Amino acid sequence: MKIIYIGKDTECSVKICNHLSTFHQITWIADKSPAYEVECETVIDHGLWAPDCLDETSADLVVFNGGDNYSLMNKWLAAAKGKSEKFLIIRENDFTSSNGGEFALDQLLAKAYAPTGFSGIGILNVSPLYGTITVPNSLEKIIKAIVRKNKIAVPKNFHTVCDALHIDDFCCFLEKYILQMDSLEAEVVNVHSGYAFDTNSLFDKLKEYYPQLTVQQDVPYIENALAEDAVHFSDWTPKHVFLEEIDGIISCVEANIRKAYKRKQQKALSVAGKLAVFLLAFLAVELYTSFMAVASDLQHVDLRIAFIAIAAVAFGRKYSVAAALLCSGASMLQSLQMGYRWHVLFFNVNNWIPVAIYIFFAVVIGILAEKLEDKN
Repeated sequence: MKIIYIGKDTECSVKICNHLSTFHQITWIADKSPAYEVECETVIDHGLWAPDCLDETSADLVVFNGGDNYSLMNKWLAAAKGKSEKFLIIRENDFTSSNGGEFALDQLLAKAYAPTGFSGIGILNVSPLYGTITVPNSLEKIIKAIVRKNKIAVPKNFHTVCDALHIDDFCCFLEKYILQMDSLEAEVVNVHSGYAFDTNSLFDKLKEYYPQLTVQQDVPYIENALAEDAVHFSDWTPKHVFLEEIDGIISCVEANIRKAYKRKQQKALSVAGKLAVFLLAFLAVELYTSFMAVASDLQHVDLRIAFIAIAAVAFGRKYSVAAALLCSGASMLQSLQMGYRWHVLFFNVNNWIPVAIYIFFAVVIGILAEKLEDKN
């Protein structure tokens, strides 16, 4: 079967494409070049927002995994009309909401299916997916909050049902579901692990890893109902149990926290280094300008313009504008030291001409430098 898969460059997309490519011919339309090795036949990067890339291809099935962006999904539905027999939408739920708004999905399905004329269309309402480096967003926020504060506030008597499905289990389900789409006209399928748990069980498990964790229950209680069971295929049973594998999830989140902290430190050092070089260059220019005020042959050479241009090329437009403002201030200060009074400097329009030139030059050179960098 020829399948076009539409989805972002994530661990989930890589595993889906690699798994399906064993049995089918896969073309992946991604938002960028994949960071991991992919076994599918073709990868079209930067095509997620360009449905017109379907103009030159056709398929038996289009799989859309673009999240809850219904506008983008409708564009792909329209683009796939006449080029694909079937259309499949993968929609991932929130970690603490396994029902996923089934009524809204039914309405969406009815609206999407009627005008398209596909021989088969389906929506997979999937529990949050996790894997080696993938963690459900809500859970990642919870663990990050615990790492930072060692406490978390939750609703009183909170028993919200949670569920998470391993990417490998979902890939096995997807393979079997695609083969059965020939007999399906239109439907919404809830796909979950079958090992749902409430947040009390989750926090009890987290306390094993964070003994100092305190759970504050001081928010009004909100109840969430468990979704109806997914369509169970006789030969598909999820093998992974989320709570039994949470140690790997915690290790992954903590590793992400360390990486983010390291990137933040490196960025801070980079900014500090740029500022140091920037200020030293400014001081050097001002010292040389003071020297030129004494040397009559060099009085009409303005090195500040060169400093602004170098700041724009080396550091970007923000630094070039900052350089222009510093040079303007230094020019005004130099005039005051030469005996001019402040009201003469302020109200005399001629004194503002260098300031305007500095700022204009900084903006223009900054924009040109950024455009040149983008092209490269």
